[in-house]
Amino acid sequence: MGICSANTMTQHKLTIVHDLATLYPSLRLTESDSFYWSPESQTVHYNPNELQTDEGCWAIIHESGHALLGHATYRSDFELLQLEVAAWEKAKEIATKLQKERVDGIRHMGKPNERAHSSPPTTHHLPPTLSIDEDHVQDCLDSYRDWLHRRSLCPNCSLGSIQVSPDTYSCIFCDHSWHVSSNRFCRPYRTSNS
Repeated sequence: MGICSANTMTQHKLTIVHDLATLYPSLRLTESDSFYWSPESQTVHYNPNELQTDEGCWAIIHESGHALLGHATYRSDFELLQLEVAAWEKAKEIATKLQKERVDGIRHMGKPNERAHSSPPTTHHLPPTLSIDEDHVQDCLDSYRDWLHRRSLCPNCSLGSIQVSPDTYSCIFCDHSWHVSSNRFCRPYRTSNS
């Protein structure tokens, strides 16, 4: 996990948020206890205390990916996984654009009339690259894959099954069906249909 030095931490937090808001003016960003995209309020929530780490920067960029793609709802667990994959792909695009803006900002520092703003960019406070680590992406996606797998295991025979509705799975081997929570943040409890 990469961490910025203490004296650049505050500027780093402000820079990533500022740069996202500048590059994507339609984004609504607000401080929170965790990172998530709320389609109801059309807001990306982020934890400012975690923005000094690479993972925190990647998280706010990822949630911004959900926002820019207009992700709202999903009808199945597999569709949720597809939305996560798409958001990570968008996050890579966003990171590339942020990196380009940073390089352009450094290239134009001190050259009058070449940038729209008069104050020098603060991009030098960001880590050397915003490139999103592919291992991190796969670890995040694995957490969804593992969650989906646990939900889909039949509580009767422990074999795989298919999702037949947003909150119901059915085993193709023993014909058993069960309900799962719609909350993707809770343990995958399974309640059997009697």
